[in-house]
Parts: sequence; structure tokens; C-alpha cells
Amino acid sequence: MQRQFLFVSLAFTIAMTLLTIACSPLEQQAYKTVVASRAFLQSEYSKHPECTANSPTGTASHVCVLLSQAVAAKDALIDSVEVYCSGTKFDDIKSNAPCEPPSKTSPAYDQAVNKLKAALSNYAQIERDIKQAAGK
Repeated sequence: MQRQFLFVSLAFTIAMTLLTIACSPLEQQAYKTVVASRAFLQSEYSKHPECTANSPTGTASHVCVLLSQAVAAKDALIDSVEVYCSGTKFDDIKSNAPCEPPSKTSPAYDQAVNKLKAALSNYAQIERDIKQAAGK
């Protein structure tokens, strides 16, 4: 799991770095949150070695459950950025295409923005919960 987590995080970080030049504030916030979440989660996992992918759910501590939720929330955030930015060339990493959100006059725009904002809010809440559970 750690290897897969690292690969996905690295691939997304590289892709998002290429896209930040022409990003809106919402996209920049999402990018910064994903990058910061990677560092935060690595730090928390190193402080809680008992939290692994192999931990039985019934025996996992509250912090372990929250860390698992945070990974899922980060992944959902990445997915929502991909949906928000998914223009015709966005998936072609060789083209270094910028984020292409839907047209602001399209109903898809409101849906994509709302989903991205919800994903940001969800991750932020879980991160606050982890900090509170860890006594920070």
C-alpha cells in the first residue's frame, strides 16, 4: 500500500505541478492541499506505526481509522480535481495541457466546482479531526 500511495502521490504531484501555471485560485488551493496532505499523512503514519493497511478494522485505533479516512479523502480530492480539469488534452501528460474546467455557463461547471469544494472541505475536516485526536 505504501508503494502504491507513494506512486499515486508522486504522479499526481508531477501532473499538478505542470498545471499550476494557468490555475485558478480553486485549482491552486486543491493542488496545495494535495501536496500538503501527502506530507501530513506521511508524518502522521510515521508517528503511528501501528496504523497499517493490514490492521484489522475492529482493532484499529481511532487515529488509525481517521488516517485511513484521510487517505480516502485525499484520493477523492485528486479525483475531483481530475474531473474539474478534464478537458480534451488534460489526460495527455506529454502535452503539458493546463487545467480545462467546464465552461462557466455550463451546468457541469457548477457541479464540478461544488464537488471540488466538497472534497476540499471533507479532507480539511478529517485533517482537523486527526490533529484533535492526536492532541495537537
